[in-house]
Amino acid sequence: MPENTSDEQLHTSENANKVIIYDGKCPICENTAKMTRSTTLGEGFTFISSSNVKDLESYGLNRSQIERYVVMVDSTGSRIFFGIDVVIALLLSSKPKPFRTLARSLAISPIHSIAEALYDWVSRHRYEIAKLVSSVHKMRRVVVSLFR
Repeated sequence: MPENTSDEQLHTSENANKVIIYDGKCPICENTAKMTRSTTLGEGFTFISSSNVKDLESYGLNRSQIERYVVMVDSTGSRIFFGIDVVIALLLSSKPKPFRTLARSLAISPIHSIAEALYDWVSRHRYEIAKLVSSVHKMRRVVVSLFR
């Protein structure tokens, strides 16, 4: 689905039964959304950058929730999931079986708590992590070019 999907299209989309709202300004989030689009089963998800969602209240959301978590809303807007629970739902719908197995493991009570804490930490530091990853990739290209 295109990035410029309107709020109205999201509420009336017949193909998508779940809307995934993610931070489109975050390189990690954007790349993860692109990868997830290609690995999930079926047409059950619509991905949209949080900057393209103007009417958060209609989803029962506020800006601080959107800035902190990836969010999944069902087509009726009656069920909302945040953070690691969205990750689990997406992994469960993945084509590769190991992803589905990982999702079931993450849903187990003590592991879920650890995964949730890790998700929260990554979420708070995602821009710094993205800068670090970018720097490592640049350094790798320089090193590789030296040995050519």
